[in-house]
Amino acid sequence: AAAAMNPPDNPKEYFIDKTYGPDGVSRVPLVSREELQYWQVPLAQRDYCAHLFVKLQQCRIKSRYSPFSCHHEMHDIERCYWEDYRRRMDLKKRAKEERGY
Repeated sequence: AAAAMNPPDNPKEYFIDKTYGPDGVSRVPLVSREELQYWQVPLAQRDYCAHLFVKLQQCRIKSRYSPFSCHHEMHDIERCYWEDYRRRMDLKKRAKEERGY
């Protein structure tokens, strides 16, 4: 049976304690450490976008790992990483402007 996708009550239960990014925006992961272990999320992908990887794993299991069935979930993960990359690049650009580079 699949585990429920409910975030834990205590945010301290998250394995990554990056609740706020450098821009002050809340970046709390939406899945707990236990859910990440249950869904076998690779360590490299246990970040803010991990909840989308869990959805991808669920889709893969439902479709019995059919190569053509979970492309929407994969696209959502790529979009999340792209938006995170853009956010970090904007922060870097603002920091450079503040320092006068």
